[in-house]
Amino acid sequence: MKKAVFILVSAVMLISLLSCQNTVVSDTSIPDNVKIPDNMDPALAMKIREDYWQWFRENNPSRGERLEAFWVERYVGNYSGCEIIYVHTPFDQIDGFWAEEIAGYIFWVNGNPALVYKDSKFYSIAEAYDKGLLTKTDVCNLSSGPWPPPWFDGT
Repeated sequence: MKKAVFILVSAVMLISLLSCQNTVVSDTSIPDNVKIPDNMDPALAMKIREDYWQWFRENNPSRGERLEAFWVERYVGNYSGCEIIYVHTPFDQIDGFWAEEIAGYIFWVNGNPALVYKDSKFYSIAEAYDKGLLTKTDVCNLSSGPWPPPWFDGT
């Protein structure tokens, strides 16, 4: 009798352990440190994160940053088939703000500018506009307003 109870308890524990293991495996697709914007599809956020990390490694071969250091910090939305995002990197810093004029509209830029993501490639808003990926209407909708701003005196 004791042997049968021991086998039954062991089987229940083994089944419980295996079911917990499956749950853990499926939950690890999004690491704990990665914050996904509420308005963004998690699969898209993870794809952009991996593509950005790959782009970063190709453009900075001497740096050893791991995938865990990058994630989509803010999702602005989809404009003309492009995803407008802000990516968290280990280098995020704000050294100040400066104005950038794109297509007659002003953008306030800091150390972590918006990126345009399309077909696994990353562009600045200006580059995306120059390549025809974003329209003038897109740029207007993304901007801080028309250039020059009313307070600008030209100096």
